[in-house]
This record gives sequence, structure tokens and C-alpha cells, in this order.
Amino acid sequence: MATARRKAGGLDASSYGSWYAALVDLSLRMGGLGWRNVLCDTAFVASPHEGRPADGDMDALATRWPAWHARLANFLMHDPLRAQRDQLAQLLADLPPPDPQRRLFDA
Repeated sequence: MATARRKAGGLDASSYGSWYAALVDLSLRMGGLGWRNVLCDTAFVASPHEGRPADGDMDALATRWPAWHARLANFLMHDPLRAQRDQLAQLLADLPPPDPQRRLFDA
């Protein structure tokens, strides 16, 4: 992966305001070099604060990758794991908020 990432030019954090968009861009560049994006149906990463583009990121991605929005929309309309994602998102939403005081003592 490190070699593929280097060949693709690495993460372009200066063009985007979020990790989300920078990782999408890296993924698309790696795809252009012949690498594949693979959906792993046995793993899921859920975080309420990850995966959100910053203001302007979607426009920047659309400018650099004009076909990406259509590809994303097509995937989302046919997402084979949508039910599982929805279930996990609901479980995450049902969790109680973290105790802010606990962070003071866990360091």
C-alpha cells in the first residue's frame, strides 16, 4: 500500500479541508493507476465525526474528478450493504454521549 500511495502522489491534504475528501481523491488517483477499491462486507468503521466533507470539498472533487458524483450516486442507489449500514448507524446513534469528565482522568 505504501508503494501504491507513493506512486499516486500521497495524500493531497492541501487541496481539501477534510480527510474524507483527501482519501476519496487518493482512492481515485490509485484507481487511475490500476489499483482497485474493494468493498469489504465483513468490516465496518463507524464514527459520528468521520466521513464528512468540509465546505468546498465536494466542489473541489467534482472539478478534479467530473465523473465521480455519478459513480457515487450509482453506488449509493445500489449499495449492497445499505441495510447493515443503516442498522449500525442507528446503534451508534442510540449510544449515550461520552462522559466529558472521564477524559480528564483517563490520560
